[in-house]
Amino acid sequence: MNTNNFHSILQEFEEALADGRAFEGSAAEFIEIIAYYQKDNYHAQAIEAAEEASRIFPGLIEFALAKARILIETNQAALALHLLDEAERKAPDALDIDLLRARALACTNRTEEALALLEILKTAASGGSEWAHICVAEAYVRESMQEYERAFFLLREALMESPAHQEALERMGACVDITRRYEESVPLHESLLETAPFASQAWYNLGQARAALGHYDAAVQAFEYAFLTREDFEVAYIDCGELCLQLGRPAQALQCFLDALERFEPQAETCYHIGCCHETLGNLAQAFIFYSKALAMDPFDDETLYRIGRCHAGAGRWKKAALSFRKAIDLDDQREEYHLALAEVLQSNGQHARAARHYAMAARLAPENEDCTLQYVRFLMHTGQTDLAVAAIDKAAPIHEDNPRFQWGRIACLFQAGRRAEALYRLGEAVEACPGEVSLLWEWAPELPADAEVQRLIYDISNPGILA
Repeated sequence: MNTNNFHSILQEFEEALADGRAFEGSAAEFIEIIAYYQKDNYHAQAIEAAEEASRIFPGLIEFALAKARILIETNQAALALHLLDEAERKAPDALDIDLLRARALACTNRTEEALALLEILKTAASGGSEWAHICVAEAYVRESMQEYERAFFLLREALMESPAHQEALERMGACVDITRRYEESVPLHESLLETAPFASQAWYNLGQARAALGHYDAAVQAFEYAFLTREDFEVAYIDCGELCLQLGRPAQALQCFLDALERFEPQAETCYHIGCCHETLGNLAQAFIFYSKALAMDPFDDETLYRIGRCHAGAGRWKKAALSFRKAIDLDDQREEYHLALAEVLQSNGQHARAARHYAMAARLAPENEDCTLQYVRFLMHTGQTDLAVAAIDKAAPIHEDNPRFQWGRIACLFQAGRRAEALYRLGEAVEACPGEVSLLWEWAPELPADAEVQRLIYDISNPGILA
C-alpha cells in the first residue's frame, strides 16, 4: 500500500474512532492499521483497532488472533487464552489458534501443556511452512524455559523448511547472540540466502555473526544487503554505520546514518552518530549541530555532553567546553575521559588546582589507561610538582612495566626532581637495553640533549668497542 494512501486511511480510522462512528474500511486496511500500531509498540491502539475490526467483520478470526498476539506480547496471556477459546468455537481446526495457545500457555508457566499440544500438532503436520510454524512456536516455549540451545536447533529446522520465515529469522538472530553460535550461524545464513536472496533479516543476521567473528568487511557488506533489500530496515543502517565508524571509515558511516535520518523518525542516537562522523572527519561545526540535536532529544546523555565539550574545546571556546565537561561528569563521574578532558581545559586556563584534581581522578579511575597517568605526570612536571610526578609514575609502573613510555618518563621525572645520580643510573640501564628508544626521553625532557654528561653516557654505552 502506498505510504501516503496508508496515512490517509489511518487518519480516517482515528477520526472515526474519535467521532464515535464506524470506520468504513476493508479487512486488509484494518490489518495494515494493526500492523502499523504493533510495529511502533502502540499496543493499546492496536488492540482497539483489532476490536473494532472484529465488530465489523465478526466472521473473521484474524482480528481475534491479532488481539491475542498483542495480549501475549504485553504479558496478558491469561486474557489471550480466553480469547483463543472463543475463536476456537468459530474455527475449531485453525492451526494458528493452537500455535498461539502454546505461546500463551508458556507465558503462564504451563510449559508442559504447551509442549504436549505442540507434539500433537507435529503428528498431524504436513511439513513445509506448517512444520516451520510449529517449530517456531516450540522455540518460543523453549526460550521461555531458557533452553536456548534447543531453541537454536528448532529455529534452524524451521528455516530449513521455510528459509524466508520472518519470525524464525528474527528469533534466530537473538538466539545466536545468546548461545554464541556465530561459527554455525554464518554457513547457515549463507545457505538460506542461496534460496531466499532477498531475505533481509537473513542478511542482517549474517552481518551480526560475521562482525562477532571479526570478519568486519564481510559484515559491512551483509548489513548493506540487509537495508538494500528492505529500505525500512532501520537497525541495519545503524549497525552498519556503527561498524564503519569503529573501522575508521567515517565517510561511509556518515552515509548510513544520513540515510537512516532521511527515512525514519529522527532519533537522538542517530544524530549523535552523525556528530561523531563529522567530528572524526574534522567538521566540528557540523558535529556540534548534530550533537546539539541529539542533546535536545535526550538532555541527560553524558556522552553527548562530552562530545559537545570537545567541539567547544576544538574551537577554543574554553568556558563552554568546561561547562559541558562538568555537566557530563555530573551525570557520570566514573568516566576517566570526562575528567581528563576537563583537566586539560582547566590547565589551558591556568586553573591548576582544579586541573590537578581531575587529572588525579582520571588516573585513579583508569590505572590501566597509560594516557591518563602519563598526562597527569606531565601536568605535575609542568607545574613543578616533581616529587608528586615521581610518586605517580612509580605507582603506575607495575601495571605498565613493559611500556617504554613509562620507563623513559620516569627517568625524566628523576632528572627534574633533582635525583640526578639515580636518573643517570636508570638512563644507563635503559640505553643498554633499548638504545633506539632514547628519543622518547627527549619528548619528556627536550632540555636533556644539551646536557653534556647525559650525552657522554649515551655515547659510551652505545659505542662499547671504542672503550675497549
